[in-house]
Amino acid sequence: MSATVRTPQIASEPLAIVCDIESLFVNRAVGVSLALDAVARSRGRRWPNTLDGAELRKRSLAECLRDIAGDDDAATLTALAERYWTAYVDHARYAAPLHREAMTIIERITGLGAEWHFVSTDGPEVATRMVRAFGLAEAVTTVYTPPTGICRRARSGLVENYINGRRESLASHLVVSDELFEIFAAQRLGVPTLAVANGQTPAQVIEAIPIPVGIARSLDELADWIEAHALARNCLSAAAVRPQGRLH
Repeated sequence: MSATVRTPQIASEPLAIVCDIESLFVNRAVGVSLALDAVARSRGRRWPNTLDGAELRKRSLAECLRDIAGDDDAATLTALAERYWTAYVDHARYAAPLHREAMTIIERITGLGAEWHFVSTDGPEVATRMVRAFGLAEAVTTVYTPPTGICRRARSGLVENYINGRRESLASHLVVSDELFEIFAAQRLGVPTLAVANGQTPAQVIEAIPIPVGIARSLDELADWIEAHALARNCLSAAAVRPQGRLH
């Protein structure tokens, strides 16, 4: 009598990448520059150039508005700030392009079987508009956002709520973030975390804290880290079931 030996299938949940798509993949400096140019045009001037990422992190809105106004008059700066935010929220934010390599990286990681989960503090109307404006509707699996926009500083709690509400295991998630409190929140949950050192938090601060997965300093590094993490998960899953299929 012969016996049939079945090789068990590797059951692995898809890697769920939880992140802020806008901060990772959108050249927000272009949107900021467009809004500043709208303010400058209202004063009969032009904003001289597009800010790069480093300038965006170093320069404050007040400093840019003083350059446009040519003085420190408080009433003038308040009016210009209101004009800036109207321009940014209404159109400039959505006119910013993806970084050149962003779509290639998104498709590369999706090809590994990973999913992109967009967590936003901006509310459903803005979050949905962003996904569509950036051409990411097919790439993003879920968009998680409160019923109305809330302060961006509440994002760490939002990420915790999202992950705690999912049926998938904590280990199946990967939080990718450039915000310190969000990184700490993920670590409290025991969720693997990939820090981005070219964003909101200075690289020196990011490098001073223990990161379970690693630190990405560019989009290419980001893709490499995610790919390495995904492959490591697959190897661990295979190792976990291999003994069950042994004949001796």
